[in-house]
This record gives sequence, C-alpha cells and structure tokens, in this order.
Amino acid sequence: MKFYLYIYCFLFSSLSFAQNKSLEYNRYLKIYNLLSYQKNTESWLDSTNSYTSSHTSLKIVHPTIAFGWKGKNQNINELELKTLFMNNSDDLKTSTKISNGMNMSTSGEKVFSSSISLRYEYIINLIKSSTCKFAPSVGLSINPYYSSYNIKPHTTLSFPSSDFNIGAKGFIIPRLICKYSSRCFFDLNIPLAIFDANQDFLKVKNPAIPVSSQRVLSSSFNFMPKQFSLRFGVGIKI
Repeated sequence: MKFYLYIYCFLFSSLSFAQNKSLEYNRYLKIYNLLSYQKNTESWLDSTNSYTSSHTSLKIVHPTIAFGWKGKNQNINELELKTLFMNNSDDLKTSTKISNGMNMSTSGEKVFSSSISLRYEYIINLIKSSTCKFAPSVGLSINPYYSSYNIKPHTTLSFPSSDFNIGAKGFIIPRLICKYSSRCFFDLNIPLAIFDANQDFLKVKNPAIPVSSQRVLSSSFNFMPKQFSLRFGVGIKI
C-alpha cells in the first residue's frame, strides 16, 4: 500500500501545476507497450504433505492496441485489446521396430490453446483546460480475461484433459499525457492492480475414476496482487 501511495503523491502533487489543453479530440487510436511483472504463489495440503507452487513472469515487449472516445465532462472511455491468440501444436515421438518395421507412438500430444483479454477504462482528466502540454489523469478499469487449453495425448500413458480459466482484474491507473502535435500525443501510465478474481475449470478424462471426480472447479480472489505494470502509448487523434 505504501508503494501505491508514493506513486499517487508523486504524480498528482508534482503535476498539479501542469495545466493543459491537449484534449481537443473526440476519438483516437493508441498503440501501447505493456511492461509487466507478476508473481503468484499458492499453497495447499493433503493428508501427508504441504505443497507450495510459485510462478513468476516478466514481460518486456507486449504491444497492445486501444480505441478511445470522449464522454461527458471531457473524460475519456478507452477499450484496449490486451491479448488475442489461438495456437494449435502437435508433438509426436515414435519408435520403429527394426524386425518388422512397425511404428509405435512413444510420447507427444496435440495441444490447442486460446486466450483473449480486454480492458475497459474510464479516464478522469484532472485538468480540463490550460495552456501547457502536460495533462495528468487517473483511470478506473476492469480487465476481463479468458484462456483455454485442450490436450490430446498420443499415448495411453496420460489422459486427455482440458483447462478453462475465466476472470477479471480491477485497476487504478495514474497517467500523464503529453501533447506532441495537433494529432499525436504520448501516454505514460502505471496500472495498479486492486483485485484479481478468477475461476478455473479442469477436466481430466481418466476412466479409472468416476466421471464426477474427473472435473475440478477452483476459484480465487486476490486483493492487491503482486503485479507491477508500466505502459507507454502513442496516440493518434481521428
């Protein structure tokens, strides 16, 4: 929490004098690069052991695209496409018996994965009109996301499985907009994650266990997750 308060104080106290008139447009397109760091840790117990799982990721180059339009009181609505991909991969290893030339699958699997993540943001311009070219603002955003994985193994040593994850993140986003020309502007902002809520649906088609036990539903809610982001954008007024 102290880290967030330091950022607010720095941005809004140091930029309170920078009054701007760079909001003379109704719509724009913007290209971002999103730098992000995230660490997730989970712990659980069974009858005999205690387990901990930790996952850390750092994304340095992650381009996104956004469309914005002016609303009431010169505040801005922005819709960003953060992630969109579909991937189909097939990994197969085989062995051949020299005696009869018979092929046998030894390992490998087909994997189909997909992901989509959107962000809607309502940007409140702290200064509506001025003569300088810098304008501070703060955004409130919601980021729904969805991902899926379907795995079909080539051997009977493992079982077909599917995993679907759906959730939403909430952010407060202090930002600074700099007017470069009559049509072009720059945007530097720091998305601060407030919460991350998600549900995960896992299914493993193991015929040795009942059908009802092949499905696992889990949910989580993290307040102030360990996530840091920095976005730099270039916008074109249209």
